[in-house]
Amino acid sequence: MTGQERTPEEELEHWRSVEKRLRNLHYRDGDHCAVCTTDFGRLNAPFPCATIRALENKEPTT
Repeated sequence: MTGQERTPEEELEHWRSVEKRLRNLHYRDGDHCAVCTTDFGRLNAPFPCATIRALENKEPTT
């Protein structure tokens, strides 16, 4: 939205859609997150990964 402010309801809907996209991207693949990998493309992060834990407030964000 260039040049326009969102209403509080629009802002809430925006962040809900962001969370949904993150959850869809960071899904379980066996015991690992399907997107969190090493440099060589191997699954590396156990599920739930840091992104999902942060969304669920189970990990400090700082």
